[in-house]
Amino acid sequence: MPGSVLKTIVGAAMGSVNTGLLQFVSLIPALIPVLINMWINSVDKNSVHNQHWKVQYDYIVVGGGTAGALIANRLAATKYRVLVLEAGGNGNFFNEVPALSHVLPQTSMDWQFVTEPQEGSCLGLTEQRSQWPSGRVLGGTSAMDDPLYVNGNPADFDRWQEMGADGWDWKSVRQHFPVPESDRKAGSDTEFEEAFESKLTVQMTDTPLARAFIQSGLKMNYSLVKVNTRANIGFSFPQFTTKKGRRQSSAKLYLSSVLKNKNLDLVNYAFVKRLVVTNGTASAVEFDRFGSTYTIKAKHEIILTAGAINTPKILMLSGIGPKEHLTALDIPVVADLPVGDNLQDQFGTHMSYTIDKSKTINAFKDMDFMQFFKYILYSEGVLAKPPVDAVAFIDTDTTPGAADPPINKAPNVQLILKPMSLTSDNGQLLRQSYGIADHYWKLFEKHTAKDSFTIVANLLRPKSRGSVRLRSGDPFAAPVIDPKYYSSREDMETMVKALKVVKNIVQQRPFRMLSVLGLGKPRECDQYLLKADKYSECLARTATLTARSPAGTCRMGDPTHPTSVVDPKLRVIGVNGLRVADASVMPALVSGSPYATTLMIAQRVTNFIVERDQEFLRRLWDQVNGFIMNGILLAAKTVAQYFGLKDFEKTLKLADSLSGHQLSEVMNASW
Repeated sequence: MPGSVLKTIVGAAMGSVNTGLLQFVSLIPALIPVLINMWINSVDKNSVHNQHWKVQYDYIVVGGGTAGALIANRLAATKYRVLVLEAGGNGNFFNEVPALSHVLPQTSMDWQFVTEPQEGSCLGLTEQRSQWPSGRVLGGTSAMDDPLYVNGNPADFDRWQEMGADGWDWKSVRQHFPVPESDRKAGSDTEFEEAFESKLTVQMTDTPLARAFIQSGLKMNYSLVKVNTRANIGFSFPQFTTKKGRRQSSAKLYLSSVLKNKNLDLVNYAFVKRLVVTNGTASAVEFDRFGSTYTIKAKHEIILTAGAINTPKILMLSGIGPKEHLTALDIPVVADLPVGDNLQDQFGTHMSYTIDKSKTINAFKDMDFMQFFKYILYSEGVLAKPPVDAVAFIDTDTTPGAADPPINKAPNVQLILKPMSLTSDNGQLLRQSYGIADHYWKLFEKHTAKDSFTIVANLLRPKSRGSVRLRSGDPFAAPVIDPKYYSSREDMETMVKALKVVKNIVQQRPFRMLSVLGLGKPRECDQYLLKADKYSECLARTATLTARSPAGTCRMGDPTHPTSVVDPKLRVIGVNGLRVADASVMPALVSGSPYATTLMIAQRVTNFIVERDQEFLRRLWDQVNGFIMNGILLAAKTVAQYFGLKDFEKTLKLADSLSGHQLSEVMNASW
């Protein structure tokens, strides 16, 4: 525990009871990440230190995150021996608390990725670098991010098909999405055909702030829609992957129930350094665990599910990537592929406001001992609620109310209403979590005692493309992440339109009744009028934040196309026995959180594996059956020759009855 925190606690205890209690309560937000790290570094590591594994498995799944957990679940139901290698721990109580989504980053559960300095964006962030939280824990980012559940839009997947991902159009993929229990029971119009047993449940919330947001949208002629339906342009109450006030990560949903299977092994704290490729086939995985290096062989396949950043990193360390880049780092080239290109991320701008009503989350007012006890005992209260009140999906190129949007029209912007801002915890955690620069924080610090909320405008399908590269040949070196935010002028034009919508929302009567006030202008934008497009552009370049949705770095497509890394069966092109099955294979982002789509990808890759095995068995049976039929044919000829041609018809009938096949026509034709 940091000395300054301990000193403050001791000082609080030495003061009066009331003053000391208030000081101690004010420390609760700061203590949470300390407790998380203490828990991980002691209990969790001790519990998995003596894990054992075999020298060879049929399938090795690299990464026990969103996709890896589901793949392990499906393969555990077969006869195959399966190993899951996870770089982090199993997680703990804190992962299940929905309200802690913004507290878990920058802890040991987070890879703590940081981008390269961004030119013309992220001006309000330290060194103009964006912090990219990514789950280093069983369940991956699904165990620490806002638990929003959004399937995307049918047009997203039809676009994949057009981009060369044959067989990934909406008609082909929709039955592979897990259908939440509530939708199945209610007969939802999601058009998803349940393809596999899903324990997934979703919950919704309804708050006064959410109603003000949605009523404002209705006054602007937007529709009230239900998320995860085909007509999803409009304002909505969000769906969360929570159940009875607790987060449902993919590990909790799919992996926990099969960990006792004898054919499945899990190894935690396994940092994968590279894949071993022998004669064009991925044959083994090399990983570090507590300072020692191990190698485990794969008999059939290795499935990479390490995420849009670590998957390309592992491939490049294994010699699979851009030839010029690998050669410069003295890494032997196994396959020259555009690994790490096509990096996409949903990113946006946050606009925060104060209100004179207590309808938001404030750490000092709400995170008291009673709330903690209420959650621990009943999974209720402020901690049981994700920090999102409402969402809206809009198309900035369409005037709301002018005409009903086409049923398959995909939105290009998502608005997220958060009942909090950077001021809600006095800058103790949220500021560090987002990497807010000192000069930008000055805009917020004078509002710390006030109730506030934020509307985030995220670009769902940005045109800007970046890359992931190796910093060196050292597996432990952080990768070079460069999203190149706003490198496409079209992205800025879309964002300026989106911020106009946000400004319009807070000017509607439902929000005016809450006495909404802006926090002021960043110093970079002080010369512009609030209503001017120049101000919106300046704000977008200053208040740039990631939506934590990177994808596309191992693009799926036509295996003959120079931009493809994996084929439509998710096999790495030019390397046998290796597949990728996570957000990195997406040719383009979908219109919402990638969680549901990543689960769909995981489900499909297990189907591909099963189909391949079935095809192998079918061919084997055809060969065996052909051998048997040829034997029967030869025997029939021999018998016919022995007894003479006059008994040939009887022989054929006898052969037919013995073989179960109609050989008469074949025999007559070949005789």
